Amino acid sequence: MLVKHLIATVDCVCANRCQAARSDYVPSAAILRAAATRRRDALTRLLAEGAVAVSRIGQDKYGGRVDADVSTAQTPNVSEALFEGGYARRYCGGRRESWCG
Repeated sequence: MLVKHLIATVDCVCANRCQAARSDYVPSAAILRAAATRRRDALTRLLAEGAVAVSRIGQDKYGGRVDADVSTAQTPNVSEALFEGGYARRYCGGRRESWCG
């Protein structure tokens, strides 16, 4: 259940990321869908490596989402692997950048 939730969350967040893109740049829905699919597939590959462990489980600062570390048998830090692969970006507060460029 956790794996399905993680994949669904990444898929939804990535697919809806570009709603507030610059007015002079209008990406096609197909491009956005393809990017979301690549991100979801990257996470799926990582989670398929073996046993998935979730640690340091807590709530985010708003209390509505789970904040946790995820690892697999071959990847000690799934978040870091997604960052390094260009499938995710770090967020340290403030306004987030658009995925659309």
